[in-house]
Amino acid sequence: MAVIILSGHAAKSQIYLHDFGTTTISAHPYNVAPGTIDANLTGSTWTNSTSAWTSFAGSGGQAISLNNSGGTPTITLNLSIAPGFQASVTNFNFWRQRSNTGAQNWSMTINGIAAGSGIVPTTGAAIGTTTVGSPVNNQTGSLVIVISLSGATGTGTFRLDDFRINGTVVPAPTISATTLTDFGPICINAVSGANTFAITGTALTTANITVGPLPGFTFSPTNSVFTNTVSLAQPGGAYSQTIYVRFSPLLVQSYNGNTPVGGGGAPTINVATTGIGVNTRPSIDNGSVNSITTSSANVNATINMTLA
Repeated sequence: MAVIILSGHAAKSQIYLHDFGTTTISAHPYNVAPGTIDANLTGSTWTNSTSAWTSFAGSGGQAISLNNSGGTPTITLNLSIAPGFQASVTNFNFWRQRSNTGAQNWSMTINGIAAGSGIVPTTGAAIGTTTVGSPVNNQTGSLVIVISLSGATGTGTFRLDDFRINGTVVPAPTISATTLTDFGPICINAVSGANTFAITGTALTTANITVGPLPGFTFSPTNSVFTNTVSLAQPGGAYSQTIYVRFSPLLVQSYNGNTPVGGGGAPTINVATTGIGVNTRPSIDNGSVNSITTSSANVNATINMTLA
């Protein structure tokens, strides 16, 4: 029985290998654990479009096999990617063999992306390490690998063994932010003082982080120059930055929006940003004057300000 090796790493290396062991295969789906699987991949499930597996000799031990590869059957491997991680595939390899009337050609996709194609010989052999035909990068949720067969001249067999995937499974870039305090009422054509929120990134690429735009608000990383949009250069990996925000309403209305923050390969997040634009004119109600001296007097008055 194959030994399960769990591996988690950032370098491009083997993230999956199934040699299908030495036990006769009959159950469909085929859920026997692979010999090697990345620590952040789970749920190795093999199915096919005929809904039945058979077992023939492979490169060493058993091969997962179709007893009838006529028509255009498909073989599918489903792998689940752990939440917060992303998988990239750089190359792959597998052993294959057909009978005289079995499927002569194969093609493979990964999450619908064309990965490669080739022939199926009657003498079993590995295809050799094959670079994916199109980039398979930063996949989340699952890897669905489909091998499509064609070219059979009858109802001959197809065998698959030593299926190997090389690539990476790494933490996905993320950005989070603290809460921004509500600005409350600010007169139109005026500028508020600055409120702040902090952004934190993990596993980022080196792409810039962008903050904004949002009508009525300006942003600064230094509390000096404020602009509609801020672009922040950062080194990748872990990153944190305080963002200063000013509110400058032009209209009498509520400004209830979301400031977009994105970049570094991470999905864009929204920071709730709120304030009220008002237009007010203070009025003074005169009161009594008392305590009059040659140098002073007390005036009792009320200043009224109505927010509109």
